[in-house]
Amino acid sequence: MAPQFCWRDPLDYAYFSLYKRAVSPDTTPEIAHYFPVDIVKKSAPKLVHRKYTLQVSYISVEECSAHIPLQSIWSWQLKDLPFQLILRQFPQVDGMAAVTKDERRRALQSLDPQMQREITTFTQSHMLQDFPDLISHQLQKKSARCVPIKILADGRLFGLNLVDPNGLAHLLAKAPLKGQSALSEEEGDVQRQLLAFPDGKEGFFRIEVVHKEPSEELLTYGDALSLGLLQELFEVEKKARTAILKKTHPDLFASDQHREEIDNAFAKALFPEEKMPEETLQRESMPILLPSSFAYNPQKSVFVKRKVRNFCFPAKREKSLQ
Repeated sequence: MAPQFCWRDPLDYAYFSLYKRAVSPDTTPEIAHYFPVDIVKKSAPKLVHRKYTLQVSYISVEECSAHIPLQSIWSWQLKDLPFQLILRQFPQVDGMAAVTKDERRRALQSLDPQMQREITTFTQSHMLQDFPDLISHQLQKKSARCVPIKILADGRLFGLNLVDPNGLAHLLAKAPLKGQSALSEEEGDVQRQLLAFPDGKEGFFRIEVVHKEPSEELLTYGDALSLGLLQELFEVEKKARTAILKKTHPDLFASDQHREEIDNAFAKALFPEEKMPEETLQRESMPILLPSSFAYNPQKSVFVKRKVRNFCFPAKREKSLQ
């Protein structure tokens, strides 16, 4: 007998309905058949992913820049472009007329010790790009950890806490595995970039690909929910139907309603043909019982606490829906 579905509220039901619509042709409550990955990738790329295992180490800009020799810092400050950068950042420096290196040195040395330290720190963070070998050397000293990540077909990356992941997914797709030699000039360039990958202005990662799945897969319902992707699909659906809903359900747009009340009202309006729960379940945490095709394992805590809604596992049901 197929397990029974219980939904905390219409919004939870809407999330599952959107997921099922995107990945399966089935019209029954259970998902027994799935669209091919290529089909879902075209219509809902955020629900398709590839798994990677990375070996990662990290160093902050502040820690790394502390290893730059002072003599190198002073020499760098006196160059044309760096000195103009300092003048823009620190208008207190009286160096607009300084042309030669000696004049610039005197302008910087005339500052009080606190200002000199601030300029040195500022200089260190901006000159690291001129010391790639120093960055690589310091990263090699840091302890590494293995991190499983997911890269969605739309290019987004989950599992690695990055300030600026721009371009990383593209590099990982072309990177050779750890221990393997680069087979082309492009692979070698990718490998070098990953050994000192800049995370915005915060720090650097040393990234080596330990394993990558040979093909892309569909995200499970639990993963799509916990990553906030079904919430995104709901917002897209809501936006696409707003003009119609304003005519058919003007009460949805009352300004005095709470955001969650509005979303639940939208969920009812967006899925009027579906059989929605008639009874109101308790507002506390409540599990959704998944069909066997999802291979739900409570020991792995598929459900996680969501930031925008109170939803945790496990909790007891006080009422059941037939």
